[in-house]
Amino acid sequence: MSFKERTMAVLRFFFIPLILFFQSPIFSAALPKPRLEWEFKAESNLYAPPLVADFHPNLGQEVVFSDTEARKLVCLSATGEMIWEYDGGWTKRLISGASLSFNAVKEGAAILIGNPDGTLHCLDARSGRKLWATQVGEISWTNAIWADVDGDGRDEAVAATRQQVITCLRSDGSVLWKYPKGESSRPSRISSTISAADVDGDGASEVFFCSLDGPVALDGNGDLLWETPLGDYYLGSLVLGDADFNGSPEVYSCSVDESALVAFDARTGECIWRAQMRESEHSTSGSSLALGDLDFDGQQEILVGDETGAITCFDCRGGFQWLYQGTPKTRAALSLGDVDGDGDIEILAASGDRTLTCLDSRGNLEWSWETDRRLLAPATLTDLDEDGRTEIVFGSCDRLLRVLTLEGRYDKDLIPWPSARFDSPQSGSSLKGATHTKPRMIEREESLYSFAGFEHPRRIAQSLDFPRGEKQKQPTSTTPEGWRVLEGAANRWSMDSELVREGKHSIRIGSGTDPFVFTTSFIEVPRRLSAIQSEIFYHGPGFPKATLCWWNDRGIVREDEFNLAKSIPSDASDTWVRLSADQVKPPQDANRFQLICSNPMNASGSASWWDGGALIGKFREPAKVESLVNQVGYDIGAPKRFTVQSNFLGEQAIFEILSLTGESVFAGRLEMAEKISGAYGNDWG
Repeated sequence: MSFKERTMAVLRFFFIPLILFFQSPIFSAALPKPRLEWEFKAESNLYAPPLVADFHPNLGQEVVFSDTEARKLVCLSATGEMIWEYDGGWTKRLISGASLSFNAVKEGAAILIGNPDGTLHCLDARSGRKLWATQVGEISWTNAIWADVDGDGRDEAVAATRQQVITCLRSDGSVLWKYPKGESSRPSRISSTISAADVDGDGASEVFFCSLDGPVALDGNGDLLWETPLGDYYLGSLVLGDADFNGSPEVYSCSVDESALVAFDARTGECIWRAQMRESEHSTSGSSLALGDLDFDGQQEILVGDETGAITCFDCRGGFQWLYQGTPKTRAALSLGDVDGDGDIEILAASGDRTLTCLDSRGNLEWSWETDRRLLAPATLTDLDEDGRTEIVFGSCDRLLRVLTLEGRYDKDLIPWPSARFDSPQSGSSLKGATHTKPRMIEREESLYSFAGFEHPRRIAQSLDFPRGEKQKQPTSTTPEGWRVLEGAANRWSMDSELVREGKHSIRIGSGTDPFVFTTSFIEVPRRLSAIQSEIFYHGPGFPKATLCWWNDRGIVREDEFNLAKSIPSDASDTWVRLSADQVKPPQDANRFQLICSNPMNASGSASWWDGGALIGKFREPAKVESLVNQVGYDIGAPKRFTVQSNFLGEQAIFEILSLTGESVFAGRLEMAEKISGAYGNDWG
């Protein structure tokens, strides 16, 4: 719960699904570009990722970053004003990031920061005052983390050092345990970030890291649970998650020798699958990992940013999805979330080529923001100033901490991997909270093209020559709106109302020995489209063809030909024949498509007709419920009301108001209303 949240009631809603809303298609306009909200000039390069959280009484969240060569930890307000600055007397560069816990100390929050000089410091987050400092060993590029390893409800500090020792300390700085234990224990060469989560449900977090030849797991006492030496060389990020939502958590890391992403059972260490990366030696060294459900199919994808500049997307079982190739020989550090408010999840890659790059969920470039020097750490996605819009916070080696926004609505549920190590304790684990809960999925259908059925005539004047000065009314022909001729004489087709299969119009195509091909306009592939059900009907002689043609910016991706429902006699008949393509899944990299129809050539003098076209999109997406508060009720003393909206229709809607202690204050039902009246008297549909 936010440090500054007032004593406001919390709403809890329960919906019983009945039927779905059918909505009009959503098409994207020109891709937005981010706007710079503010920037802060540091004294030196910014290597580590920023920590963003709400731990101070002032408005909004706070940003904590490591000023590397200046050897200072700096805390800023949501508007970029300095709150405090901490000089730990470090003798080496401050290249690690800070970690935050609200469960380590009795009051407030505690910040943990380590340094290559061997010291680990714990600070009061609100004031920046030192609580304690101790020697644990050299902490270089890995963050120290917070985790409740003993199950007592208090977080402990866990740090991995270059001396191959993992030290766990109580919140007062005293040592709880070290690994390895005793001189007889075989030390592990720690080569990755450390992560922690309760994977066995005993209430205490286990600790995970990679040695040079495989992953290792420790229990809350610092004893070895398992290790899986595969003989590969592991170096880089290690994260925890349950991408397939089967209830059995996984460890994800990258093998450098094999250039592969590898998934392990977090409880046993068993290797589950191995996904081959590009054929490049040591391409996964220092790799960045992130998990999120990009396509809203109820399972998470795993993304890998490697040192070749590539970003590779795999499904939850290691199946290759797509690859985006950035600037070669530059590492890409990843974070995931809806940055522009369009309801889709974007991939943000902070890269050594000096750019922050934004990709859509299919790996297509949306925009990039260039800085003067390289970026080494992922951006953090948050609502920094709590204005309901998403901000992007990142640092660069040009000594600037920047805050960007695209003015998109902030939705925490659409930010599956918001920062470098997932959360403010830097746990590297998404096995907690709503993000790890498998969403309830809904299915809906909608028409993708309103002109498919030939019901919208368009009149076009014929081009005729008249004597000079003579005014004549030009005759017109009527053609279908939303369709155009690809091949053949334009005067061969026209709208017809005499012979129709459904509605008021069909199109008539005169006979001819030349090909006649017509098509829809390009139709954008809407987000979350899972399949298309398409059909069109033909009346006339010969064998017609209809094809769904998929495109991207490089050209045609794939063509799906329609099936004929039955054979067609050689002469014209009174039978309408159905051409259809059922459950066609869009290609992964397609961004638009068109329906192309080919009329049979015939010299018999018989015309042919087309009618009843339909392109129905099928969508599968998470059920979503939002409450909208009538803010004007608080501003001018009008009735204080709230409205609930969802992407499905419920048989009934029940709400409950809770106090901050979790006690029920009031409960009731919400009524369905076609219109609601605002405080100023305006009606809303």
